[in-house]
Amino acid sequence: NGANNNHHNMNNMTNIISSSPITPLPSTTSVPTTKLSSTNLPLLTACYLSALTTGATTYAFSFYSNALKTSLHLNQNQLDTLSSATFCAGIVSWLPGMLVDAYGARYAMMLGGTSNFVNLSLYWMIATQRWSVPTQSMLMVILSALGVFIFMGCALVTGSVFKVIVESCGRGSKGKAVGCAK
Repeated sequence: NGANNNHHNMNNMTNIISSSPITPLPSTTSVPTTKLSSTNLPLLTACYLSALTTGATTYAFSFYSNALKTSLHLNQNQLDTLSSATFCAGIVSWLPGMLVDAYGARYAMMLGGTSNFVNLSLYWMIATQRWSVPTQSMLMVILSALGVFIFMGCALVTGSVFKVIVESCGRGSKGKAVGCAK
């Protein structure tokens, strides 16, 4: 019986609420609504997160070089060669910038990210000896080439990030945005 009274009271309240007119308060300012998909915020966020990962094997080499030396039985000269090969890719670092300009930031970021996924996975497979390379000279060529390809993938992502910043940021804010990205 108590349940019926509660149900009856709820029906009365629903009728009172639904029958009373609710008028919104007048607003002196209207807030413009913009769909997230029509802004550059998702792309800027992706660029920022991508920029955080662009060091890859280039800048972190000193962190893992001893492990690489031990696991692959490399001498110091071979280790120096691997380190130098990656930095030699800087000679052609203008190529990713041209690709970003020609095909756009989204395509270049996708290409750079995908190629780095593949190249870093191969590098990891070799470094952990999941993929065995028959000779030391072939090992050096493959790891050097992978280092160059990883550098180029990073340059594609970085070039895309800076292109989006330059195109999206308003006057007077580009320097701050580039500083954050760096």
